[in-house]
Amino acid sequence: MTVVDRPDDSMQRIAAVARVLRDWDPLGVRPGVEASEDEYDGYAPSLTQQALAGAGVEALAASLRELREQMLGDPLDHDERSIAARIIAAAANPPERVLGDKATKRRAAAVDEGSYTCPSCGEQIVVPLDPSEGLEQRYVEDCPVCCRANEIRVEYFEDGDAPRVSVEPE
Repeated sequence: MTVVDRPDDSMQRIAAVARVLRDWDPLGVRPGVEASEDEYDGYAPSLTQQALAGAGVEALAASLRELREQMLGDPLDHDERSIAARIIAAAANPPERVLGDKATKRRAAAVDEGSYTCPSCGEQIVVPLDPSEGLEQRYVEDCPVCCRANEIRVEYFEDGDAPRVSVEPE
């Protein structure tokens, strides 16, 4: 499936893939915390293009492995398939662009659940979100599938972007 976009649509797709790459974080630098927010964003355009050109999960996972090993110097084995699947979904259906009006921002801020991929078992886990707990949240929760402890991080953005959920093993 090849998708032809207006320039704004392309930028939204690339931005959506960049957000997925921040969760991928093979170096463990926690973009926006211990490294610049855009640490992996440079890889988003080519990965978005591959996804839109019809690359499957295995092909994108291979591209991520190559990036991790050759560009980032991380030889450790990671399962990139869940991130590859998220890249395909993000490229095909980027989140709705948040416009400047307050009603749109309120709708975007009303997200009541998020998800992350367990770093131990690779399962997609859905978690409830509560913005009343602050713009930056951290807590430890056991994976409901493999029971391993994970540190969950939730970040809310004042500009109305959807909250970001990321995880690392405890």
